[in-house]
Amino acid sequence: MMIRKAVITTASLFKGIISVRLLMKLTGKNVIFPFYHSVSDSYPAHIHHLYHPKTTKQFNSDLDFLLKHYCPMDINEVISFRDSSKKRSKPGFFLSFDDGLKEFYEIIAPVLLKKGIPAACFLNSGFVDNKDLFYRYKASLLCDYFLKEKKEYDISKVKDWVKNHQNNRPEKILLSLPYQKKEDIDTLASLVGLDFKSYLAVQKPYMTSEQIMELSRQGFYFGAHSIDHPMYESITSSEQIRQTELSLRWQSENLDQKYSLFAFPFSDTGVKSAFYKHFEKVDLIFGTAGLKHTAVKNHIQRIPMESTDYSGENIIKAEYLYYVLKSLVGKNNFSGYD
Repeated sequence: MMIRKAVITTASLFKGIISVRLLMKLTGKNVIFPFYHSVSDSYPAHIHHLYHPKTTKQFNSDLDFLLKHYCPMDINEVISFRDSSKKRSKPGFFLSFDDGLKEFYEIIAPVLLKKGIPAACFLNSGFVDNKDLFYRYKASLLCDYFLKEKKEYDISKVKDWVKNHQNNRPEKILLSLPYQKKEDIDTLASLVGLDFKSYLAVQKPYMTSEQIMELSRQGFYFGAHSIDHPMYESITSSEQIRQTELSLRWQSENLDQKYSLFAFPFSDTGVKSAFYKHFEKVDLIFGTAGLKHTAVKNHIQRIPMESTDYSGENIIKAEYLYYVLKSLVGKNNFSGYD
């Protein structure tokens, strides 16, 4: 991660010198898969302490860069790309968005429709219609509470909670808690009187089924993203399969789509080859490892566009440079399989 950030910094210094065409020639990669979560001109409390989404101005700038150097691809073209052994004649990009946040409906989709850019959005079936909230978003809300709110609560119980986690800062504990300890977040919320159900009802951070259906009719594609967003490396193989199957089932039962799509929450690191064998009939499975070769036909890696405060141009050029550096030591293949 530190090396990638250093490469992004370097790319920003020489972005006017290094051309995308040259980078494509050096790497042989003229199709890319950038992805985001949200776009917002403010930092919603449930996101604020996790990452900074692109502003509408930054997002539009990213899109203009992509449209200047690549042709937008629809899902049919991505399937053709998957099935072809030949290099695509024109550079292409396929855009996707994770988590099914309301900003996809309110901000992102209108921009994409105006610019004529197809896209896919990956949904956690347990969060659609604001039924529940991702545990990391809950952690961010609590961080916001401790840093901004000065409400009264039973300080002794909170101190006991902190003591049990061997740290003196609730915010640091919250942001380090794994999926397996997500109930601890709910416990702390109850101690300070923070009501996640109320937040869901008022803020509605996720899209509703009706909004999803409307966007589907407008041509956007939707895929599965697990039930409640665990780190797949940290759960059992059987739970990986359950999370994936149930989220894919929601997609097939609620949407009239030709293809089945799945994107790993967090990362595909540590997922064994048996998983890909089990889901070999899923049309497309997306990871988050950047520009890399994959050995499984339906497995495609995407480029994270929110990992730094740099522009999309810097991030994409850095991915190409990083790919070149890795190729020198034979490490530009995805190594997460058995």
